[in-house]
Amino acid sequence: MYAGSHDGRLWAVDAATGAARWKVRTTGPVHSTPLVSGGTVYVDSLDEHLYAVRAHRPGEAPAEDHRAASAHLVRTPAGPGPVGGTVRWRVPAPGAGHLTPAVAHGVVYQTTYRSLLALDAATGEERWRLETGGEVHSTPVVADGTVYVGSADDFLYAIHI
Repeated sequence: MYAGSHDGRLWAVDAATGAARWKVRTTGPVHSTPLVSGGTVYVDSLDEHLYAVRAHRPGEAPAEDHRAASAHLVRTPAGPGPVGGTVRWRVPAPGAGHLTPAVAHGVVYQTTYRSLLALDAATGEERWRLETGGEVHSTPVVADGTVYVGSADDFLYAIHI
């Protein structure tokens, strides 16, 4: 189970015991709900960045992630070996901090202050951006090949993906 905290950390917690497994520090409070997809935890922070964190066992560093920073391991007395977290990538997301991204078909959809970003799930590289006419305070939703997001410009955007 994953949870953010006001001290700027993303925590991995054993759902059965509540014991902390590992934590990753961001540079701002984490008030959004983490999303897990394909072994990666996506979370935005009040530092206005979106983080992609890969959970792994110690010694299993991601082969393609040479610039990753390891999480702090937390020792637990029982259960399988400790699991760590590695920050795969971090991208600016102005205005982010309270919303959960959506993931579909290798793309992460993240809202910012006035836009919707489509990011490559493996690298964080921007694929495209939709600027809206108002502030975006909604979480993107993906259904039936379309990503939806609402904006304060009184429009619901539906983008076929």
